[in-house]
Amino acid sequence: MVNGPFLVVSDTHFGLEPGTYERFQNFLKWLGTIKPGESVPIPTADDPHRVLKTPQTIALLGDILELWGPDREDFTESVKEAFGGFEMLSTLPCKEMIYISGNHDHLTSWYNGPYKLGDSPLEVCADHYPDDRGGVEIGGERYFFLHGHQFDPIFKHRSMLQFLDFIGLAAWNSHEASPWLGRVGFVFLVLALAFLTPLLSLIRGSLWFVAPVLFVVSAILVTLGLAWVWRQITKLWPFIHRLSPEPSVPAQHANYDAKRSPLKPSDFPRYVEYQATRRGRTRGLSVQELIEQGYYSKRRDSITAQNVVLGHTHVPEITAPDYHGTGKRFINDGSWVSGEGHTHDTFVYIDDKGPCLLQWRADGTVQRLAELEEGA
Repeated sequence: MVNGPFLVVSDTHFGLEPGTYERFQNFLKWLGTIKPGESVPIPTADDPHRVLKTPQTIALLGDILELWGPDREDFTESVKEAFGGFEMLSTLPCKEMIYISGNHDHLTSWYNGPYKLGDSPLEVCADHYPDDRGGVEIGGERYFFLHGHQFDPIFKHRSMLQFLDFIGLAAWNSHEASPWLGRVGFVFLVLALAFLTPLLSLIRGSLWFVAPVLFVVSAILVTLGLAWVWRQITKLWPFIHRLSPEPSVPAQHANYDAKRSPLKPSDFPRYVEYQATRRGRTRGLSVQELIEQGYYSKRRDSITAQNVVLGHTHVPEITAPDYHGTGKRFINDGSWVSGEGHTHDTFVYIDDKGPCLLQWRADGTVQRLAELEEGA
């Protein structure tokens, strides 16, 4: 475990928006120009001598890949962009890299454990870092890292995320690989029902040993038939949707506008998130709103570190210590999604002087966002 400067990035959502990968790639190129022992000034009026040095640890704080609803349903683009990003990360002179799974890239939690990325060790963490809820020490303070979906009532349960992973990818793959199943699946459903009567007769009769074969055939036919049933149900979606009031659709949900027909299995995880938008969710909320609306509860908080570093909400900010009597300072590194109206292309730098909130700018420079640092 390295105690030197940390650089924290989250919510790049590779594959969601054209242009995000190019901006992040330029940021990594700039980061690679800072040689060990060199520094970049990041002053403020209150801290005129603050500098950014080569980070010893880079923490990727979840939702790095968009595996729920990438642009044009192209999951391969998400993976290609991620590989390009990791290739550039492997050239940086840091001593440690940490990948913490989010909700949109929760599939990465299936591969948690230590790996090697270039000359740096890479640790993939399923939910948070470190395992000890007391956090890791940086400059005399303790920091605990998590993506932040744990504050969201829909996504805080791992079983829900695993279900959405399964529906969103496995169903999408089967649907896209064999779309003809949805068109002629009713034939398989009828055949499956036709097999059930002789199957039951064989089980009771002397040819019971043939029953397992017919059972497997029936199961396959039922599965194929259900593809047709799913397709017919989703064709009714526009009519069902007209029965409920139309909410305003934020920009980040444009890829799965509920009036689209038919609803594909791959849309399901993003649709769950869309419905959560109608009923209250944490995306777009400040830390103050998380507390006021009850998403964060001090009574249920088991984190003992003084600083909680998170993403997920896409709202960059650093609160004061002991914020609203929680005993915590919350540090949100924001996101790299440009279509939501928030300050984007942001990241957090932490050293022995504390956390800084910074933004990568189009002109190839880094700007300190002091106005969003309440207690840094």
